[in-house]
Amino acid sequence: MVTALVDSLAPGRVRRRSSTAEWALVVALLILGDPGVLAVPAILVVGWLAPLGIGWQWLAVGWAIPMAGSLASSVLGVLPDRPVPVGKLPGRAVLPEQEPTLCALVARACQRLDLTEPVVVRITPIDAGLVHTKIDGRPAYGLLLALHHVVSLGEPALAAVATCLLADRTVAAPRRDRWLGGAYRMLALSLDRPVHLPKALCAPAARAGRAVAWRLDLDADIRAAGTVGALELRDALAREMLADAALGVHGEQWCDALALGRPISVGTAHLDDLYDAITATLADPVLRAGLAATADEQIAELLADRYVLTVDPPLPVRLRALGAPASVTALTDLVAAQLPGEPAPAPVPLESMAELCALGTRAITDAATTYDRRSLLARLRARRRLRSRGRVLATTNAQPAVGGGTATETSR
Repeated sequence: MVTALVDSLAPGRVRRRSSTAEWALVVALLILGDPGVLAVPAILVVGWLAPLGIGWQWLAVGWAIPMAGSLASSVLGVLPDRPVPVGKLPGRAVLPEQEPTLCALVARACQRLDLTEPVVVRITPIDAGLVHTKIDGRPAYGLLLALHHVVSLGEPALAAVATCLLADRTVAAPRRDRWLGGAYRMLALSLDRPVHLPKALCAPAARAGRAVAWRLDLDADIRAAGTVGALELRDALAREMLADAALGVHGEQWCDALALGRPISVGTAHLDDLYDAITATLADPVLRAGLAATADEQIAELLADRYVLTVDPPLPVRLRALGAPASVTALTDLVAAQLPGEPAPAPVPLESMAELCALGTRAITDAATTYDRRSLLARLRARRRLRSRGRVLATTNAQPAVGGGTATETSR
């Protein structure tokens, strides 16, 4: 299954259509992702055709205009090349004078990729990605790093993950491909909602959009592998997935314990911090192997779906594209290959570690208990390269960009 998916995404195998057909596909994906867009023309047609007098017609216009604005806002939120104001970037600002090691790591990644645009770095509780923004009218990027990655991944793995995210913008692609990718991701996200269109109805258009969207993602992985090394990137992607699994599998239980004022139990240890619990879980060989097995089971279940309409390529597909064996037990294989007692690479030191962890714990606990009843794992599956619209850490700072530029921002 994995090999077939990767082979179908090879540059020469992705079936391309005419420009008109692919723009029509973008429209179809947007409608399937949010069928509410059809309500606007329906209201207008009914209003102007119904023999109820001129008053009803203008009432229909009054309903349609605000609805159209709301739908346009939601649609544009996932489409490419739409700059997000620096002040609205999610997460906590990372200032070079406060976190020099982390900012230097990002600056080196930018240099390796020959990325000349300024990059502002933000730390978020869960979401990671790359967001297009502007600084003083100049194009720039906002690099979102998930806090549980920063505190649990070793410095080499975090550098590879940051390079992979930044590489997304170094892949040359026509605007049509970017729109196809954004429209497909909007549809894939909609399929995670409790109420959505049947996958069988969406599948024909979604598969066509998936081929383009995933090809862009795999091209970014290959571009990043060319700078940090394929083996290093494969190891970093697997470690990133393990960190996600630790938070996704145990996060809600841990948050419930913290909300009740109880310590978190990890093996024989009792901890009072969510991120200490993540680090301790990943450091324990037995717990790490259990996480890997759980994550591999979820990946196998995902690939068993006849449609496989996920936002991003599943981990085995990404690893296979980087030259690894087509295995659905990639994480278990990685854990088994690690030498017993082998010291894990040290994470990037953070000057404001305690403050960030306290804010991150509060934000995730809030999301897990009062704000979002979906499991944390569901959010983690759809977090990469997306513009987060959920609750984030709040801060007001002057945000210097890595590589130049300054903008005063107030984050949500």
